[in-house]
Amino acid sequence: MTRPEAAGRPRDVRRVVVGVGLRPGAAGRLGDVRRVVVGVGLRSGAAVADLADLVGAALLSAGAPPAAVAALATLDRRAAEPAVRQLAARHGWPVIGCAAGDLDGVAVPGDARVRRAVGTGSVAEAAALLAAGPGAELLVPKTTGRAVTVAVAVSPAEPG
Repeated sequence: MTRPEAAGRPRDVRRVVVGVGLRPGAAGRLGDVRRVVVGVGLRSGAAVADLADLVGAALLSAGAPPAAVAALATLDRRAAEPAVRQLAARHGWPVIGCAAGDLDGVAVPGDARVRRAVGTGSVAEAAALLAAGPGAELLVPKTTGRAVTVAVAVSPAEPG
């Protein structure tokens, strides 16, 4: 996984306080902090408007405002896509690029067509879970739009 810092965590790691903005059912107690990560799969040349619309809908479904997002995670070779970079820059989110082999090791349902195209059966869900860290859970499973797929994961609660 490519990260903005070699130390293993993105520099600008934002955390969200459970009970403020996360949908009911996200385990934890008031005061616990959790990382929210948006995982993105997309075709080369995907439009930033399509990505922004789907990410916005997924965050709304999760009950997480854009300010709660710690990072945008995707396949390493898609991390430089203009849509990814523009959306991340608009919100001040770091982009985490994940190697196909690392994504392939995440236990989520895969798609044979996606595997043939990029070397792993899942990008959005696997990237979100991998970047959110060990024990992360999906708040929003993969949602597919025009040339883009989005999922939202959250890290386990840590005492605040």
